This record gives sequence, C-alpha cells and structure tokens, in this order.
Amino acid sequence: MRRTIYILLINIISVTAFAQQLQNDNQYLLNKFALSPAFAGTSDNIEVFLGYRNSWLGVPGAPQKQILNGNAPITGKNMGLGINLVNEKTGNINHIYFSPSYAYHLKLSEAMLLHFSLAAEIYRNQLSNVKSNTLDPYLYNYQSIRGTSYNASASVDFQYKALHIGLSTPRMLNTKINYNRENQDNVFTLKRHYQAYAAYMHPIKAKWMLDAYLIARSTDNSPFQFEANFLARYDERLWTGIGYRKGNSIGISVGAALNKKIVMNYTYEFATAGISNYSSGTHEISIGFMVRKSKLEKAPPTIFRLAEDEEMPKIDPELENKVKLLESQLASCDCESKDEVIAALDKRLKKLEGSLDQIDADMWEKPFVIDNIKFGHNSDKLFASSYPELNKLADKLNKNPDWQIKIVGYTDNQGSPAYNKRLSEKRAIAVKEYMVQQGIEATRVIAEGLGMDNPIGDNNTNEGRALNRRIEGSFKKK
Repeated sequence: MRRTIYILLINIISVTAFAQQLQNDNQYLLNKFALSPAFAGTSDNIEVFLGYRNSWLGVPGAPQKQILNGNAPITGKNMGLGINLVNEKTGNINHIYFSPSYAYHLKLSEAMLLHFSLAAEIYRNQLSNVKSNTLDPYLYNYQSIRGTSYNASASVDFQYKALHIGLSTPRMLNTKINYNRENQDNVFTLKRHYQAYAAYMHPIKAKWMLDAYLIARSTDNSPFQFEANFLARYDERLWTGIGYRKGNSIGISVGAALNKKIVMNYTYEFATAGISNYSSGTHEISIGFMVRKSKLEKAPPTIFRLAEDEEMPKIDPELENKVKLLESQLASCDCESKDEVIAALDKRLKKLEGSLDQIDADMWEKPFVIDNIKFGHNSDKLFASSYPELNKLADKLNKNPDWQIKIVGYTDNQGSPAYNKRLSEKRAIAVKEYMVQQGIEATRVIAEGLGMDNPIGDNNTNEGRALNRRIEGSFKKK
C-alpha cells in the first residue's frame, strides 16, 4: 500500500514539475539576483552563490535542485552582468539550464531607479533510467531521451527608496524540444512564466532590519502561485524568517554572516496537509561569497556585512614594551606610591589631550555645511545640482593654493551605524573626487565619514533627518 502511495506521489510531483517547469527556492532571501536578473551589478562587488534544495525528503523521486550563480558590475557604468546555472531533477526527469544576463540601471531621481535586464537561456531536458518493462511503446527500447532548446527572458524592477516592485517573464519565447524528429508530436514546450513581486527592506530599530517579500507566479498550464516571506535581521550578522507558499507549505529560515565576505542561510519547509504524512519536509541551504572590488561598496542587494574592516590596528612594539615596563613598575611599588604615580600620569595625560585638542582647533577652521549637495537614495552618486556649489569651493582653493579642505559626510539615524558610517564616507569621497576633477590636488582634500554622529536636527522628524544628511567642509592652511 505504501509503495502505491509513493508511486502516486511521484506521478503528482512529476506532473507538477512539468507544469511549473521552474522549481521554487528561497535563495532570494540572501541574493536579490535570484529574485530578478535586473539586480545584476547593483553593488560594487562580485557575488557568487551556491544553493542546494531537497524537496519532500523521504519521498522517492521528489524534486532536487542545485544552483550556481553570480553577478558583477561593469566598472564605471550603470550596468551589470550575471550568470545562472541550475540543475533540477524530479524522478527520472532532469532539467539543466544556463542563463547569462545583462542589466542596466537608470536613475530617475534621488529616490527612484529603474533596473532592466535581458537574459538568454540554453536549456537541456532529459528523461533517463527508463526501465525496459515500461508500458510506453516509445520508451520501450531507450535508456534515455534528451533534447536541447534556447530561450530568453526579460525583467524590470522599479525602486523607490527601499521598496522594489518587479516583473519578469522567464522563458518568454515558448520554444519546444522535439525528442523524436520522425514524430513531430513528441515535443516538450517551455512555457512562458510570469513573475511579479514586491520587496521592502525597512529599518525597525538601530540594529534591526525587516525584509518583506510578496511573490506571485503563473504559467499558461499551471495554477496561480503565491508566496510571502519575512526576514528579521540583526546587526547585519544574524537573521531569521518565516514564509508561506500557496499549497499549505510553511518555511522557517535562519542564517548568519560568517564574516564580511561569506553568508549562509538554511530553510526548512513543511507541509501542513497531504504529503506531510510521508515526508520529513524540504531542506534548502544557500551560501554566498563576495569578492570585494573596492574598499567602499555600494548598498548591496544582498545581505553581506558592511561593518568596518576586521583587521586590528598594529601596536608599535616599542610602545608596547614601554607599557609593560610601566605596568611592572606600578606592580612593584607600594600602594601610596602607586596612587601618586597614577595621579601624576592622569594629570599629564589630560594636559596632553587638551594640547592636542587646541592644536587641532588651531589647524582647522570652524566647519560649515556645504549647501545643495544631493545624492541618490542610499548612493554616493552626486546629482548635477551639486556641481555649482562645489565649483565655488574649487575656485576658492585654486585662488588660495596654500589651503586644504576637510570634507566630512554625515547621515541620519536610519539604518545600522556601520552602514551609515560607510555611506557617509563614500559620499565624502565622491565630493573629493569631483574636486580633484576640477584640478585640485588630491593631497589638498581630506575626506571622512562620521555617519550619524553630531546631528544638527531632530532625527525623529523628516525635517531633522534631512538636516542631518549633509556634507560639511573646513579649511586650514598647510
């Protein structure tokens, strides 16, 4: 009886796989390129992801999926390239497809962008390990049958701040595979798929982010599919989430950033009815690797950490030896002498700190806000409206060749401190690069980012946050 049930389950799963043709997975929780090729190249880094999904463990012939994909920007342009290699198997049916993609990113305003993508696809379909006692007369004397086809897809993503709304059409050409050229009716058609989604990444506390996804999928010959996923992320290091897929499937996800360049996610899905009595559920694992191309990356579509470099500053060996000598001297003296030595050192330290503060104040003039400096949302791309004000600064520096300028970037308190510090530094560097393009020597322009430090407005209001998102300048003589 159990064998009969398994056979029925395999048949149901196989028919469903042929109808849907594209197996679902959860890699988009880590990698937005897996959600849409339009995300290719939206960060300054090369990103590579591996994924493995074993559906409905315990049911013989249930779907399995292996994924290898990657994407990277085209340096100096608003473009990206991506590749996707997938192997899917359900029972005796094997699907292998390779898809290179190209994406273009168009800035509409400070808060709005459009991402477009076109992709080609090479598709291989194979039915193998057919037993000789099959009742199908066509397959009777064959160990396997296979065919290859070619297809294409298009994607578009509209971004407004942290909201993404997208539409894609995988396999839009409806191409066919003819397994037997003598029999033109023996074909497999790659049905056009439609996918629409909305994704929103929202900071909810200082170190917490909430990612929400709503996805709808459809083809000409399968029922409408819907899924929702919610992911809570802490400090860009740990996350957990829950998802629902139409058909009574619920998924639980956990993951972590192992370091700044490696992330990993595990998802367990279980059915609330039907197949749940015969399966221990679906298991899926994804791992991502980032190859940093520049020290300062753009806000990534993935969830790699943006924390500061992990390398600890090197300690001067001579200074370390002096500290050890001082510690041993303090340890060997009596309590009263020790207190006197510590008090004297503390007094000298405060005096030295005051001198250093005074020296720094004498070197740099009082900072001022550089007006009308505008950037794209979560971006270091300067708007053209910023150029007139920066041209004035460049002209002032050209007229005073013995002056230097310090450019300091600030943000509001939305997002994590690490991300905001990184973004403010990128923006300060973008201003510096523009000044250098105007003929100012790079050594005369110092750029740094202080993130959400030193607010000049109330971060609890839109007006205050707008004031805090600023670029300051300060002059000094060499």
